[in-house]
Amino acid sequence: VTAATVVLTPGDDENVAPANGEIRTADDFYCAMCRPDGDYRLMNDLDLSAAGFETIPLWSGSFDGQGHAITGLAVPICRISSGSFSNLTLDGEGATIHVIRRGVFCETVRGGAFTNCTVRGWSVRTAAGSRNDVGLFAAVAEEGSVFSGCTTAADCEVGQEAQQVDINLGGFVGKLTATNATVYGTVAVFDGCTNNAAIGSETVTQSGGLVGCFANASKLDVGGMAIDDCANLADVTANTYAGGLVGTASSNGGWGTGKFQFFDSMNTGAVSAVSTTNAEIVANCSFSSTSATTTLVVSNCVTVTGNLCVSCSKTPVANDNRLLSELPPEEPDTPPEEPEAPQDLTAQLEFVGNPTLERWPARGVANSVLDIEVNDDRLFFARFFGRFFTRFFF
Repeated sequence: VTAATVVLTPGDDENVAPANGEIRTADDFYCAMCRPDGDYRLMNDLDLSAAGFETIPLWSGSFDGQGHAITGLAVPICRISSGSFSNLTLDGEGATIHVIRRGVFCETVRGGAFTNCTVRGWSVRTAAGSRNDVGLFAAVAEEGSVFSGCTTAADCEVGQEAQQVDINLGGFVGKLTATNATVYGTVAVFDGCTNNAAIGSETVTQSGGLVGCFANASKLDVGGMAIDDCANLADVTANTYAGGLVGTASSNGGWGTGKFQFFDSMNTGAVSAVSTTNAEIVANCSFSSTSATTTLVVSNCVTVTGNLCVSCSKTPVANDNRLLSELPPEEPDTPPEEPEAPQDLTAQLEFVGNPTLERWPARGVANSVLDIEVNDDRLFFARFFGRFFTRFFF
């Protein structure tokens, strides 16, 4: 089997997954994708540009990149991911792609997990058409999805070619949606994630540093969505709604008993919208005022202006939030002090006759003296008194 002749047909017996789950070559990768429920480890950086790769329908296995990078991908790895990716970088090497409803890893995350993954070197722009959801990781994330310790690099961007209708752009996902959150308890969790990529344009409908839009929130009968210890460090721009972390969150039927929560997170990027509906945490947070048990929580977050939320139908529960200017300056990293070099005592023993030092005895041991080979009678008294004081005073 060669990379040029591999036909990606899941379950095809002719495509044998690599032994021990170790992926070292493009052939190994292609064959592994034909067994999308397996457990795999990437053993080295991988370039897939030499032969075409077609997106597989479903990924349900585990893929540990072990700190390595994959380059040469022109399409997402899968349409739907319910499996896991970890410790993996997808590097576009400066590529620009025009897409409808997609991300670099996959189109839809359906209860899947991303841990310590990075997207870098990609410029993702919406193609012609309406109802586009675009993010660097995925277009859409559904309930049960988890993003932990993931990063988008500063050399990435998510943008739009021309004026379109109902466009959701996000650093990680374009849209979060709840179809049956009663089962999973939460729609999605973002933990320790950072966006460094510029998001949006003045013609896009709604943009967010992490998520463009949170839709169908009325399905939140339990649980909700949690963003914890995350940061947006880049500019976010939109025509209608722009949020430093999330663009919009809306529901026509209330949020049940769900919670929309932001903890220990930060925005330092410039957030702007042509309509002036912009905020550093979330913009246009709309849900039924009759949902008494639904809460919007913003706690211990840091922003530039203090503009946490706008156009919200409920007042957020805000605790211990601060301005960036109020944070104490970071102390510069100082290298550890080097230990002092051991003192060279040999120079202090330059006796007449050029003696040779054989050993330096431990202090306090009886009868221990400096054994020095000398041929000079003038050292007789030094040796005698040294033995005397060592015996009776130490």
